[in-house]
Amino acid sequence: MARRLAELTDLPVVHLDQIFWTPGWVNRPREETRDLIKEVVQGDRWIFEGNHSSSFDLRVARADTVIFLDFPVLLCLFRVIKRIATHFGRVRPDMAEGCPEGIDWVFLRWIMGYRGNLRPEILEMIDSLPAHVTVHHFTGPAAVDAFVAGMEQS
Repeated sequence: MARRLAELTDLPVVHLDQIFWTPGWVNRPREETRDLIKEVVQGDRWIFEGNHSSSFDLRVARADTVIFLDFPVLLCLFRVIKRIATHFGRVRPDMAEGCPEGIDWVFLRWIMGYRGNLRPEILEMIDSLPAHVTVHHFTGPAAVDAFVAGMEQS
C-alpha cells in the first residue's frame, strides 16, 4: 500500500525494516534507530511503512494521517508465506541490505499472537492521537483497494 500511495502522492516511502535491521538480521540499537527516524521525520513529507511500535511516538508527532492495516491473522500468515516463497534467499526491496528472506519461526509466531498481544496496544495508541491526525483503520484488502481507488479518482 505504501508504494501505491507514494505513486499517487509523490511522497517518499521510508521502510522501517530498512532502518530497524542491519545485515545478518541484527537489530539496530534502539537509540540509533530512533535517531535515524528523528532525521526522517524532520522532512516535510513522507510515508512510513512498517509496524515497529517502538518509534510510533516519533512518527505520529509529525504525522497528519495514520493508516492501520488490521487484517485477519490467516490473511497475514498467507501473505508472509507468499512473500517468503517469492523472495526466498534474496533481499526484498523493502528490507535492509544483508537480510535475505527466509523462514523465521519467531516472526510467524509473533503474527499468530499479534491480535492478543500488540494489537490492543496499537489500538490504544491510535485512540490517543491528537484530533488533527486522520486515522484510516482498514480490516481487509477490499477497503484498502476502495480507499486507493478513491484517491486515484481525486
